[in-house]
Amino acid sequence: MTTRPFTAAMRLYPAAYRAERGPELAAVYADTTAGAGRLAAARELTGIAGYGLRLRTGLTSAAPGGRLPAAAAPLLLAAGAGTAVPDFLMLVLENRWGAPVPGGDRWLFLLVAVGQLAAAAAGLAGRWAAARLLVPPVVLGVAGLAYLRIGHVMSPTYPRFDVATVVWLGATLLPPLIWSALLLAAPPDLLPRPSVRRMLGAAALAAASLELYSEFSPLLHGGPEAFLLPPLLSAALIALGLVAASRGRVLPVAVVLALVPAMAGETLGQLYVVFGNLRSSELVLVAAAGVAASVALLVRRGRSAELPPAVG
Repeated sequence: MTTRPFTAAMRLYPAAYRAERGPELAAVYADTTAGAGRLAAARELTGIAGYGLRLRTGLTSAAPGGRLPAAAAPLLLAAGAGTAVPDFLMLVLENRWGAPVPGGDRWLFLLVAVGQLAAAAAGLAGRWAAARLLVPPVVLGVAGLAYLRIGHVMSPTYPRFDVATVVWLGATLLPPLIWSALLLAAPPDLLPRPSVRRMLGAAALAAASLELYSEFSPLLHGGPEAFLLPPLLSAALIALGLVAASRGRVLPVAVVLALVPAMAGETLGQLYVVFGNLRSSELVLVAAAGVAASVALLVRRGRSAELPPAVG
């Protein structure tokens, strides 16, 4: 006899799969949870619901949509660490404006940065279960920041709610959310084992992310030409990723996918400067629109490409 939570979890599966495998899954669930406590039953239900979502979204081990995030996962952690290290140091010492960070914001930003750094250390050491367990604290930190910042912009003392406000919120909230979604999208059984080659590649990408997209990037403190480089470089990288995806090449697509959170934050940050200072820069706006459209196309082509199975 199935329970209501099990029936609800099964609704996440495609109808054809439910019709073919539903009775078998119900029998396995009943046997597994017979005499087990609530925690064990909840864990089993979580696994059943999670696989249903993977089937719905094409993020299974057998699908290209699942193998691509798995190939990108170590690089994603490395790129996230590259941008989180400066944030962590600046929060411990001083914030980007040179003034103390307000108490609530400080702890929430630290929670996000420490969560990403700890996840990188765990994942690159092959402790993928621990790395994925650090996603909820990161999301919790983002939720707290969203609560504080949306409350701030909706208060009567805030000058006005406009495009610059939306871009400002997006630059803060979207990068860790994209990072979390991509890490969870990778099927656990395809996540690679650590190796010297992967560690070297991860270190190189962390350094590139630090140099190009972090608060320590010299491009953020140069003249107008340097100001344009990050969004233009992002557009160029995504264009290369699209070419690689069309040819079935995995690694270049994985590298670009790993950099998407940093690209999103940096591009939105540049747009905030444009809108916030009421300056017009058609080149930056076009690059940002191109990045947004190209990321969607990159993911679509990457999922449809004939990717080889992940190897340990």
